[in-house]
Amino acid sequence: MDMTLFNLRKKKEAGWLAVGLHSGRVEAVRIERGADPDERHRVLRLDVADLRTGAGHDDEFGQVVRREGWGRFRCTTVLNPGEYQLLQTPVPDVAEAEVKQAVRWQMGDALEFPAESATFDVLNIPVPGSGGARGRSLWVAAAPNAAVQRVMNAFDAAGLDLQAIDLPELAHRNLAHLFAEPGRGVAMLHVGEDGALLTFTYEGELYGARRIDVTETQLRDADVERRAALVERIGLELQRSLDNFERLYTFVGITRLLLAPCALAVELADELRSFLYIPLDLADLAQVLDLSAVPALADPAQQGRYFVTLGAALRTGA
Repeated sequence: MDMTLFNLRKKKEAGWLAVGLHSGRVEAVRIERGADPDERHRVLRLDVADLRTGAGHDDEFGQVVRREGWGRFRCTTVLNPGEYQLLQTPVPDVAEAEVKQAVRWQMGDALEFPAESATFDVLNIPVPGSGGARGRSLWVAAAPNAAVQRVMNAFDAAGLDLQAIDLPELAHRNLAHLFAEPGRGVAMLHVGEDGALLTFTYEGELYGARRIDVTETQLRDADVERRAALVERIGLELQRSLDNFERLYTFVGITRLLLAPCALAVELADELRSFLYIPLDLADLAQVLDLSAVPALADPAQQGRYFVTLGAALRTGA
């Protein structure tokens, strides 16, 4: 199931071009989904271009779009951390058609921006019959209208058909699901440019997400003492998050933690194992995706750099 954050345009064609627009860089990924469950999805293209910030930025983005031919695809993009909030809340006792309006007011005090000037979407968190008496809950995603409008304006100016805006947590979930084992949940940690993100998924659904304020750059540039403190911060947060998740979702079995690819993955994995009571394994996207058309992605550092955009390209919603 996809949270269509935010469904913006009329359908164009099957498949998605995921476009990540960053300060100083734009990247695009297109993935062809396997025809059957046993066939790996194939990464067809990874395009990356540097952008200058400031005056002329929008026009430069448009030049890249025209040069690479992105305009013929329907596109999705991902909001950056700080541009939205993703929260869990009990399902309000209202008719389904009124849920979004109900959570707008229900979550107002929890938001860092005014609810009346925000865009909302919701995603149910399934609880199977074996999940016990725990009440139904849902994810609430909210972003200031101004943030959503900025993204829409940038894509419109560049000539792109932006049909949906997603969240990093959902892109993360898409990739984590590729590593799923029957009847087991997946806990995955990714440490990247924007910090660390831990997610818990089960049967293709997002059940838990936790951000940790440690970036790949901080770890790489830290001296020995500072790095030890940063690793400890991640390790203790992993402990708390795993304990809390297991209490909340007893029906989801988590038997290992996957560390998503990044330049520091091997060393970081060794440092984090002492904090965990479950095994920690390295996740290599080459195990679950066909990367033959984009040889650069054989490098785990490159997989980590484009991790979120790769996940966004696996979107299945309309």
